[in-house]
Amino acid sequence: MQHLSGTEVERLKHPHRLAPRRSLASMDMGLVLAWLSGLTVVLVVVIALA
Repeated sequence: MQHLSGTEVERLKHPHRLAPRRSLASMDMGLVLAWLSGLTVVLVVVIALA
């Protein structure tokens, strides 16, 4: 019974721990995409001016 309760507790804890990590990962990806888009715009402007 103790092992079963332990696994149940782990199952309950994992989703809560994984959820914030996933949200942070998605935020990081969004920031990276925004940074890359900014770099591409700068590169296009530099190439256009050159």
